[in-house]
Amino acid sequence: MFIANAGYTRHQQLTGILTWLAFLLLGMEQAALWGALAGIASAVPYLGPFLVFVGSGLAAFIQFGELNMALIVASTSLVITSIQGNLLMPWLTSFVSSLNSVVIFVGLLFWGWLWGPVGLIVATPILMITKSLCDHVVNLRPVGELLGK
Repeated sequence: MFIANAGYTRHQQLTGILTWLAFLLLGMEQAALWGALAGIASAVPYLGPFLVFVGSGLAAFIQFGELNMALIVASTSLVITSIQGNLLMPWLTSFVSSLNSVVIFVGLLFWGWLWGPVGLIVATPILMITKSLCDHVVNLRPVGELLGK
């Protein structure tokens, strides 16, 4: 109930819940805290998931005293945030907007490569503006159809 009213987006909530459940199954102490941190950190491209990866791996190493368990916990957080960032987020964005999910994925790759984290933030608005312009300019309507669903 708290997470639903805290202003988090759906993908942040899902990331937090999945991380919490995975860490709970792995036997991590403070699994709910790690889930909340993972959900909040998923809003920051690259840096947020990296900090959760490193932090949870370090915490698991301290808790379990084994490098294997630390790698399992850290890899679990990396897999969850990778699925969220590379598959779920483009699909949800394409569902809400009129953009094709493949176009969003390629746009995120291109703008992220070109401008880094700032490019990841502005990629979807740039694509939406481009599609809107193409839909309203007669000669560019085929490009708008290519960008759309």
